Amino acid sequence: MEWLKEYEVMAEKEKHFFKECTNTLLAQTYLVAKRKKDLPLYRFCERRFDLIKNYLLLSGWQLNHLKAQGVISVHNQLDNNRHKFVLSDTLFLFIIRLLYDEKVKELNLTQQVIINNRDIYEKYVALNIKQRLPAQDEYTRTLKLFQNHSLVELVSGGWTDYDATIVLYPSLIVAVSNRALDKITEWLQAKADDGGDGYEDFEQTEDD
Repeated sequence: MEWLKEYEVMAEKEKHFFKECTNTLLAQTYLVAKRKKDLPLYRFCERRFDLIKNYLLLSGWQLNHLKAQGVISVHNQLDNNRHKFVLSDTLFLFIIRLLYDEKVKELNLTQQVIINNRDIYEKYVALNIKQRLPAQDEYTRTLKLFQNHSLVELVSGGWTDYDATIVLYPSLIVAVSNRALDKITEWLQAKADDGGDGYEDFEQTEDD
């Protein structure tokens, strides 16, 4: 196996990076160049991309690289190990992806996409979502989940502060594809037409 030959001749420091890189990818799905915490592993993975790709393929994981967005991600080819979102996770991930698309149009490629909780709340109301807003602890759990997967990052304030500074990362483009965006939009419109009944019938997984 070519990947094994390449691994065996690496320095011990690089072998350590290899282990940390593969374990981090499997734990959080994404490595984002714009996230300071991810950057060293992102650079290593970019440099050793074929090695890591061939290694992960042995256990059914596909390694992908969106160079323009600076995002490296893994996807299980057998559709195992997919995170199952509850309804509130799905709704807020959808909203955050919409906000990302809106904000990124106003910026150049080097600028961070920044929002606050007020933006999220106002978008929730604007979409006329009939589902009641979750309690603060549930909302915090959802945003922390997104942060653990390098989708967002709290950089100032508390998770429930209206004016907290939250960075949105381009990994959101992978987490919520354009197809999934259209699917959720159509579903929300159908719920609005039905008077808001039956929100619980929508299921969303991390890769949908």
